[in-house]
Amino acid sequence: MKKIILSIVLSHSALLLNSQAFLELGFYQENGIFGINSKDSILILSNGKLIDNSNPSIPNLIGQFSFSGSLGIQVHVDESYGFFGTGMTSAIYIVDISNPSFPLQQSSIDFNLGNGVFGMDTQDRLLVAALGEGGIIASIDILDKNNPIWMDTLMISGGQCRDVCINEDYVYAAHAGGLKVIKIADVATLELIASFGSGYNSIALGDGRLFLGKDAGGVDVFSILNPDTPEPLFSIPNSAGTAWDLAYTNGLLYLATNSEGLFVYEIQSDSWELKANYPNTDNGQSFGVAIQDSLVMVCGLINGVATLYYDENGTVGMEDNNPIQSLHVYPNPTRGLLYFEGFEDEVMSIHIFSTNGSIIQ
Repeated sequence: MKKIILSIVLSHSALLLNSQAFLELGFYQENGIFGINSKDSILILSNGKLIDNSNPSIPNLIGQFSFSGSLGIQVHVDESYGFFGTGMTSAIYIVDISNPSFPLQQSSIDFNLGNGVFGMDTQDRLLVAALGEGGIIASIDILDKNNPIWMDTLMISGGQCRDVCINEDYVYAAHAGGLKVIKIADVATLELIASFGSGYNSIALGDGRLFLGKDAGGVDVFSILNPDTPEPLFSIPNSAGTAWDLAYTNGLLYLATNSEGLFVYEIQSDSWELKANYPNTDNGQSFGVAIQDSLVMVCGLINGVATLYYDENGTVGMEDNNPIQSLHVYPNPTRGLLYFEGFEDEVMSIHIFSTNGSIIQ
């Protein structure tokens, strides 16, 4: 007889669908985290701290980079380097993180423009940064990490620019005045060629599509099959406030919001489906989200960074990862009775969790 240990996630709201949920595996306590990223099993915080997250239930600080009084608000990782952006005074620090216990600053560049480095992306020798106030976008040649060269600056009127991504010969920018399409002739020249929509705050790229997080909440999705003329596909409404950050992988879009935590959506060719929500309501605004393998990390302004597992099958904890094909659990979500049907083997244990990962029963 095969022993089966079954974990069911029980929701107290109408946001959980088909037994899918976020399970909280661990939490790193740290106040004032605006941005996060990861490399291997290392969690990299925008304030310069590097956390060993190989055991998410016991995250361990192993290294730290100092900003000499500046406030780190964004971090981008490219291979063995971390690019840390600061707030108020716009600067980027390039740090060798190949040895996480001994991060070494290689260089820095001070822009004296905008009001912070709110978004960054890299491609080969090019780094592009969104500098917030004034709609400013800057390009930097990072071929020599010890000597980065500030190449060009593009000032786009109509509000702040808070995020960017690079796709081959184009930069796409999330700007208060819309999705900005910028042609890269070379690392020395940025040319604005088109604008679509308005009120954007964050951006992600994947599977030939752009995802634009709105300042007022929700996401607009564009096709970039024609890269210089993005085509609107559909919108994802969300009433949880400003879309602070987005991450896309394997057909799933993760949205970090102003007031109701993290949402995950399955993206189809011309539509979307809400799958789960991690409320994170005690942690203030959810400013950043990062994906690493099967783990999802979300940071909040007040308490720190939660490491989550997104369980799309509702079967976390079963031996041998062997799904119960005929199992039916309903209704889910529920505020009352929960019914189980279709067990083919003896069930030794059932664990019921809330959406934040706490065991209810």
